[in-house]
Formats: sequence, structure tokens, C-alpha cells
Amino acid sequence: MDSFYWQIGNGRTTLFWMDIWFGNRPLKQDFPRLFLLARQKKSSVADFLRNPEFYKDEWNELVTRFLLGMVEVMLSRLVERVSSTVLVPDVDDKLCWVIDRNGEFLENFWWICLNRCRIDSIKSKPTALIWCPPPHGWLKFNVCGIVKEDRAGCGGALRDKEGVARALFSSFAATNDADLAEIGTVKVALEVFLAMN
Repeated sequence: MDSFYWQIGNGRTTLFWMDIWFGNRPLKQDFPRLFLLARQKKSSVADFLRNPEFYKDEWNELVTRFLLGMVEVMLSRLVERVSSTVLVPDVDDKLCWVIDRNGEFLENFWWICLNRCRIDSIKSKPTALIWCPPPHGWLKFNVCGIVKEDRAGCGGALRDKEGVARALFSSFAATNDADLAEIGTVKVALEVFLAMN
């Protein structure tokens, strides 16, 4: 899954501990002891970087117990490491897809547009969004192909067992048939998965 990393904009979409956004792996792997002690394991980058407690010597609001010795030094290193990150309020975080083909380094940018896929003529509010994790050792690709009159689109999200998005895509579809749009979406999902090795 190291084919993807987050480019920080406003920091609201990217998970501080679980997503790859600073360095080559999630911070929970670089600072496992701090992750175990953290009160908020699924908070966003913005939640941490905008919290004044994160930059003070008084970190007890952020962790489950008092910090002593080496753990306090680790937290100081973490703060020093990520404090140079600048949040840009009007820019969404972007999921970047990195592929290495034939010695070439390519980057394609992908981003999550939460709750932006909708048909304005339908006035309904979803009461809940339920995502079921895949079985142990599996990954789950949720896909959707949609057609309305002469417009069609497709998209998908690959998530790991914790529900963290590891690959995303969306596109227009060259069809006016919902079944063909969905089949095309599955094909694109498989191509994205294979490109990840």
C-alpha cells in the first residue's frame, strides 16, 4: 500500500496516525508507543496541528496517561517532525498515487470528494453510511457506476481492514447503460489494483 500518500491541504481528510502523509509510512509505525497511548487514534491531521495542546509541554490531554522519560522525548521528536506542516484552509487533501514503471517515477493525484456525488433533483438525506470491513487478509474495493439520462460516471474506493482509503478513482463513463457503467468500474478497479503490484 506504499503506492499512495496524502498531500496535505486543509488536513481534514487525512488521518494523523494511520495515513501516509509525512514520510514513507504512517506515523503509527514510526511512533508505535505514542500511538498506543494516544486518546484519539482516528483524528485528522488538522485535529492535531490545530490543537494548542499538541505544541505545549502539557500533553496529558492527548494521551491516556502521564508521559515519562523516553516517551516524552519521542513526543517531542514527533512534534518537531510535523510542526513544519502548513495547513491551507481552502484546499482539500489529495491522495497521490505513485507508480514506478520501467524505471520511471510517475505521480497521479487522486482525492476524496466526500458527499459531493449527488443528484440535485433527488431530495433525500441518508440516515447512515455503513461500511463493513473485509475478512482478515483481504482488501475491499467498493465500486459504483451511475447513469442519469445522457450522463454516466463511475468510481471506487479500495479500503483496508481499518476502513482507511488506500486507492480512489472516479471518471466519466462512455455509456448510457447502468450495468455497463458498473462493469466498466469493476474493470478500472482491477486495473488500479494490478498497477499497485
